[in-house]
Amino acid sequence: MRYWRGFARGGKQSSAKWAPHEAVKRSRTYGSGPHHKRVRGGGKNGRVDDLLKELDALFESQNTSPRKDAASIPATFLRVTVAVN
Repeated sequence: MRYWRGFARGGKQSSAKWAPHEAVKRSRTYGSGPHHKRVRGGGKNGRVDDLLKELDALFESQNTSPRKDAASIPATFLRVTVAVN
């Protein structure tokens, strides 16, 4: 059996029509990604307010939108490809 592996850096730009704070608020209500799961988990141990403050700060610091009423936040990930012959 032969294996082939490939690694590549991937990226995505997430954009929203809302300010970063509002994007955090909406993602808490409607989201299903990793930070949404962390917010649900934070509610179990009473740390949801701390987590939301951290997310607000992160969204503000990473926002690349020139507009104050919009959010554009880059995300980087590692794409791994494996093929088995």
